[in-house]
Amino acid sequence: MRNSIKTLSVFLCVCGQNLYAQSWTYYPLANNNVNTIAIDSKGNKWFGISDGGAASFDGTNWVFYDTTNGLPNMDVQEITIDTKDNVWFSTGVNLSKFDGKNWEYYNTKSGFPGFINSMTVDNQGNPWVTSGNSVSTYNGVNWIAYDTISNDIAIDNKGNKWLGSQNGLSMFDGSKFAFYPFPDSMKNQFVWRIAIDSKNQVWFTTPVDGHYGLDLFDGKNWH
Repeated sequence: MRNSIKTLSVFLCVCGQNLYAQSWTYYPLANNNVNTIAIDSKGNKWFGISDGGAASFDGTNWVFYDTTNGLPNMDVQEITIDTKDNVWFSTGVNLSKFDGKNWEYYNTKSGFPGFINSMTVDNQGNPWVTSGNSVSTYNGVNWIAYDTISNDIAIDNKGNKWLGSQNGLSMFDGSKFAFYPFPDSMKNQFVWRIAIDSKNQVWFTTPVDGHYGLDLFDGKNWH
């Protein structure tokens, strides 16, 4: 699942007792376009930078990653952390995994679909990627592709994969797909981004009149 952030810089906000009293700390990066942020179980912050590689911050020290120390290319579009704190990097046409010491790479030679719209990792450590007209996963041996259109993917705590596309919302339970038609009151069937909360409610954005609206599906009702 992608979290896109276009900003002039990366800030950490520290709020004091006064809600309106805020101090900001500025951290310069390779450039001003941060595509994605992820946080591992130790609290390390990972940043993917457009044409600027990646960086991690432990609260004191920064470590920067580029093609000289592991990344396949510099355009990091998405970062996902799995349950073992492996860091997965999407660079659009490549997928890589970093365990803190070693790198693994996935490309078309290994059966990787070769293009990534969005990605996530399940509780077994298997990556799932959307590639426009397909959703693919790697089971440790082979890539398995499912023919379905998807812009984004998120996984709930039951392991169901939720997909959003220009055709609406769908769910894959590991064996079959279920499609959820939108009510007539919703103006647009196009789902751009998806997130799942602790109650397994599906939050998603849809473009409306030049802006993005936020909608919620609780498994039965639309909000």
